Amino acid sequence: MKLTSHRYGKSRVRVVKILRDGPRHDIIEADVQVLLEGDFETSFTEADNGKVIATDTVKNTINALSKDHLTPEVEKYALYLGHHFLRDYPQVERVAVEISERVWQRIDGHNHSFTSPGSPTPWTKVLATREIEEISSGVTDWLILKSAESGFAGYPKCKYTTLPETNDRIFIPTIFERPIEELPKPSSSLSATTLAPPSKPP
Repeated sequence: MKLTSHRYGKSRVRVVKILRDGPRHDIIEADVQVLLEGDFETSFTEADNGKVIATDTVKNTINALSKDHLTPEVEKYALYLGHHFLRDYPQVERVAVEISERVWQRIDGHNHSFTSPGSPTPWTKVLATREIEEISSGVTDWLILKSAESGFAGYPKCKYTTLPETNDRIFIPTIFERPIEELPKPSSSLSATTLAPPSKPP
């Protein structure tokens, strides 16, 4: 049996970089995939890994090179990654780099608070019986990013605690807000006009 084609690499490598200009921050978040093609046939046919670049090395390279080379012009970073693997590994003949970005928008002009376009998603749910009507209304999948002033310290510790305290970190929560309003059953038949409007999220 002849091996006609092969490639391998690392995908879904998430890189988040903060660009600082004094107190004001900008965010680049990239999902990076690097696939390598070249002289790796003996790893499949002879169980010889002598030319195989470990995918963990590929992942670490993506992260390390992002420090100095990832900018808002992600095309230049992708090219640099491709040139790196071609320059440092003669067995590599072709490098395919794909990068998708998550866009972050500043919240109300804040220096280091952002939200992702398309979030949050408003939703509502009604449960009705002959006795009560329950309205749940809020938002889901609200993605927030704080690039400063989100430390984690002062928590309980025991002999199994290894996490060090930090006074600053990137904090990216997903918010799910769900107020519930329970209404008495109206005397008339159920209709849209007899229901109170859902509570607005704060």
